[in-house]
Amino acid sequence: PAKPVVSALVNRFTKTERFADAVWGKTLITVTENSALAPDGTTSANLMVPNASAGGRYIYRNSGIGNSSTSFYVKSAGLQYVSFGNAAANTTLDFTSGTINKTYSIGMVFSVAQLPDGWFKITCVNPLPTAYQTQCFTGVNASGGVIATDGVSGVYIWGASVVPISQANPPYQRVNTPTDYDTAGFPHYLKFNDAATNLVGASGGCASTAF
Repeated sequence: PAKPVVSALVNRFTKTERFADAVWGKTLITVTENSALAPDGTTSANLMVPNASAGGRYIYRNSGIGNSSTSFYVKSAGLQYVSFGNAAANTTLDFTSGTINKTYSIGMVFSVAQLPDGWFKITCVNPLPTAYQTQCFTGVNASGGVIATDGVSGVYIWGASVVPISQANPPYQRVNTPTDYDTAGFPHYLKFNDAATNLVGASGGCASTAF
C-alpha cells in the first residue's frame, strides 16, 4: 500500500507557545498564556512576570540536542532587559537599544533580530555536542545581574524553537505535540513507520526563509 506523505517535524521543542505548561520549568516567575499579540498576529504571546524580590527568576527546559540553534521571540512588558542562553553561557538584550551585551561566549554564538511592534528574535547557536538546558531570565540589569522588580512588569515571550544547526535556519514551526504542529512551508517525505521518524533529518535539509 502507498505510504502517507507527511510534513517534517523540524522544531524539537513541544508546547512552543504554551510556557505555562509543565514541560517548561519555572523558578520564581509567573507565566500567563494568550496575553498579547504575537509576531504572527495571533493572541498567543505569553507574559512572564518575575517575583518582586531579587533572585534568579527564569524559565528553563532541556534542549534535548547539541549542535543546535535555539531561539525565542521576546518583547518588553515593562522591563528593559531579558537574558537568554543556556547552562553554559547567556547574553542580555536591551529592549531600548535593541542590542545584546555579548555575541560570543564559551563557544556559543548569540544574535538578535528586531521585528515590528517591539518584538525581537534572540538566538543562541551551540556548536558543541552537549545538549545544554535552555534558559530565559527576567528581572535582570544590563549585564544580566539579578535586580528587584515590582512584581507587575515583565516580558512577553513566544515561539520557542530548537533545531539542528545543519538545517539551514528553517522558519519558526509551532509545535504543540509530536503530532500537532505546523506543516505549511516545511518539506514533505514518505512516512515509513511511526511518528518518531517524522523529523526533518529523515528527509534531508530544509531550505526556506526565516519567519
